[in-house]
Amino acid sequence: VDMNNTSFDIDKLETLDNSAKYKIIIKIPISIGWIDKVEFIIESSSINKSFHMKHLKNEDNYVYFETCVELPTSALYHYYFKMLVNNKWIYIKNNLSISNSISKNEMGKMSVNFEVPDWAKGKIMYHIFVDRFNKSEGTILKDMTNRTIHKN
Repeated sequence: VDMNNTSFDIDKLETLDNSAKYKIIIKIPISIGWIDKVEFIIESSSINKSFHMKHLKNEDNYVYFETCVELPTSALYHYYFKMLVNNKWIYIKNNLSISNSISKNEMGKMSVNFEVPDWAKGKIMYHIFVDRFNKSEGTILKDMTNRTIHKN
């Protein structure tokens, strides 16, 4: 199946306090076959939802589907498109290829109302887990003001 020139847009319509509204439009070549249903699937650690996409129009050998969704604020969502074509479900991966199944690595990713602060952009951060360290045998630690040094 030729999926050349398949494309989609995810446009933010409105930002709310704890969520945002988006309009999703997908453009699919008519040559793929008879499309009965198109769904936009979104997954996160707390959400797994399917949004039915409505037929918008046929134009210049393409068929367009759209849906509007409201998603709660989250740092990471995985998404993909699922279509019923010629009575067979197929999945559109993040590289716009199609298959009979899809893995997390092949899904698109998006964030909702989550932005990296300007001070952190392009920076590398380290977190030292002090509980992962253990002092060596025989190490003598000096007393420090306002500090408690435990035996282990």
